[in-house]
Amino acid sequence: MLGYTMPLWAIPIGIFVWPEPHGRARLVGAAIGFAGLVLFMNPGLVDWSDPRILGGNALLLLAAILWAFGSCLYRRRQFESPFWVQTFWQLGVSIVPVAAIVLAGLAPGAVRWSPFLVAVIVYNAIVTTALGYFLWGKVLSMMSAVMAGQVLTLTPIGGFVLSLLIFGGTLTVDVVASIVLIVAGIFVTLRRR
Repeated sequence: MLGYTMPLWAIPIGIFVWPEPHGRARLVGAAIGFAGLVLFMNPGLVDWSDPRILGGNALLLLAAILWAFGSCLYRRRQFESPFWVQTFWQLGVSIVPVAAIVLAGLAPGAVRWSPFLVAVIVYNAIVTTALGYFLWGKVLSMMSAVMAGQVLTLTPIGGFVLSLLIFGGTLTVDVVASIVLIVAGIFVTLRRR
């Protein structure tokens, strides 16, 4: 959930990196949506005494801040190369440090290669990562990082609804209220004048 606070960070970062006009309706919609996101995250679920949990949450917030910063920088620059070329280089550059981190923490014999594992890796590399980078670049070429991120807040809602349908669980009043706030914030943000 903390990763989806990206649009929250994109507002102040965007003011300095890519000063786009944000009308009152956009800012009000963002505030409504973020209130729903904060309610949906429910800070009462965090064990504030465990330094590992706090460190993990800090890394997630840092990732969201860097995502917002990268999105605002991407928005600022006019690219002449096609989106697939940009995606290739984003993945090509990022694979080196990611592979180094994975290999450094991998115990010998920890991976049991199988056709299923290879299929999962290929799916994640092509569909979720490469296609995700490509589509995110396309979206940022059409709208600000704040607006794009606001729509992305639907992702945790979709995940929550799917987990309810698949695994069961309880739908509480605060969750319903947060979903209503997030969706209302998106509608206010994206509403045409």
